[in-house]
Amino acid sequence: MTVRRDKALPERPEGRTNPRYFDEKGMIPVPMNERMQAKIKALLALIEHQRTSEEERDAARRALKRINDQREKHEKAWPTGRLYNPGAWKGSKYEQARNLTLTEIARLIRADLKLARKIGQSVDDPAVLAVPDPIADAPEQIKYSVRTRYYSGGGSIDLVIKNVPEIWGWTVEPHPLYGEQERWKIATAAMAALYHEVETIYHAYNYDNSDAMTDYFERHYWGHVETEPRIHIPRR
Repeated sequence: MTVRRDKALPERPEGRTNPRYFDEKGMIPVPMNERMQAKIKALLALIEHQRTSEEERDAARRALKRINDQREKHEKAWPTGRLYNPGAWKGSKYEQARNLTLTEIARLIRADLKLARKIGQSVDDPAVLAVPDPIADAPEQIKYSVRTRYYSGGGSIDLVIKNVPEIWGWTVEPHPLYGEQERWKIATAAMAALYHEVETIYHAYNYDNSDAMTDYFERHYWGHVETEPRIHIPRR
């Protein structure tokens, strides 16, 4: 059964955080580096520029908020091998998106991805460029497809990272279960970093208050992030 609740979600209960990614307070700091400082400066300049469109200005504000939120805490608890969700989580922009349609949320995700690439590529200081930026550093040929589906009881948003080049994106290795009989594509470090950065943007408007142990499922929207071609992404 899927249940939707259009109300503020409670904070993650004490003791229900994922020990791999949270400290005892459920917080994990994101270090400030030169490239992040340059990105913040570029976002502020874009917001204040008179010729910036309202759509791009809003996207810049969202990107700035996402950076600030990432510095304060990790937005979600990833599974640790348990058979149930260890605790509810909500993205940094859920409150902003709670009354929006999935079509409107998908439009925001597209704008956020576009701006992330634009701001990251606007940096030209070699010292700053030495700090990785997964979206800005990804090959230009990579594209993002964000599609929505509506069905009885809810809907989904699916994001596909397309046109990933082989040399940059993956290596082919024997499958851990089937060996040489079935080889699979394993993401490179750069591809994995891109995937997780895109996934952070994708989940920013979502929440999950599900508990599989009690057969209770509740999300703002369903769906997932995948790659084309299909690449195995190691968990963080």
